[in-house]
Amino acid sequence: MTGQVKEEIITRMGELGCTINNGTLIFSPKLLKISEFLTKKTTFTYVDINQKMCELNLSQNQLAFTYCQVPIIYELKDIEQNISISYTDNEIEITRGDSLTKEVSEEIFSRSGQIKEIKACFNSSYFLF
Repeated sequence: MTGQVKEEIITRMGELGCTINNGTLIFSPKLLKISEFLTKKTTFTYVDINQKMCELNLSQNQLAFTYCQVPIIYELKDIEQNISISYTDNEIEITRGDSLTKEVSEEIFSRSGQIKEIKACFNSSYFLF
């Protein structure tokens, strides 16, 4: 990768609000524009940790990206900010706020395959733009 490509990736992750603090993954996308959320349904295609092509159906008011090959879905909702963690065994864990636990973060960083997807919900009033 060139230096410019690396800078673009770092900048985009900053806009998406993905940071790590003391081994904890935090989602704080205050620089993200609301206009970047989908206005209609679409399909998000990504490569999982097993190098398999996967698809996610996204709805209006969502956007998706991957972090360590785990799909992260941001969603605009009129609710308190929370994060939903979907595991490969179909268990779902919901936490309030903007950060994952160290244990869940480590599962993502290690690419263990235990985390199926993460969905972070934000109220539109959260965003600056």
